[in-house]
Amino acid sequence: MNDEEVKQQAQLENSPDTDDMGAIKVADEVLSIVAGLAASEVNGVYGMSGGIREGLTDMLGKQNFSKGIKVYTEGHTVRVEVHVIITYGFNIPDVAIKLQEKVKEAVENMTGYEVTGVDIHVEGVKKKKEKAFAEKDDTDELMKKWEEEPAGSPALPEGTAAGENRPEPPEEGETAAGTEPEKEPDPKGQEMSGGEQ
Repeated sequence: MNDEEVKQQAQLENSPDTDDMGAIKVADEVLSIVAGLAASEVNGVYGMSGGIREGLTDMLGKQNFSKGIKVYTEGHTVRVEVHVIITYGFNIPDVAIKLQEKVKEAVENMTGYEVTGVDIHVEGVKKKKEKAFAEKDDTDELMKKWEEEPAGSPALPEGTAAGENRPEPPEEGETAAGTEPEKEPDPKGQEMSGGEQ
């Protein structure tokens, strides 16, 4: 064995992830996904910022939870880089600190690795409505609209949750508000109700 192999063997033997059964190694991609999911939960994070590869993945409709994350591992320690876009109106240093805390906590708790640092790279600021098509998950938005107002149903009264106390559709001859329908004049000049003759 050369000096490097001896050093690696000693690290494995002293590692908290090594026992009588063998060593546990967490793939860099898994570390990236854990960090990315944690970062996306921080209030004020508009989205993750990735390169060309991540942009192509988004356009193909695939979710890439490691987008905007780079990890550098050495043994059972990891340094994480997070590339984000912040939502306009949020205090950038506050969001960055919350990102550092959340990512460090998630990676350490899920993997047992020691996080030596979390570097935050703010690469943009956007208003919520400016979300680019490639970054948008249309499925969630469509499901939300469907839950709020299924096709053919009247709009929910304000303050009513989807499916809860939903008014029945109007009967023939009624309006959605339960009022009488507009009266149509008959050819003889008398007013008639919507369904009467």
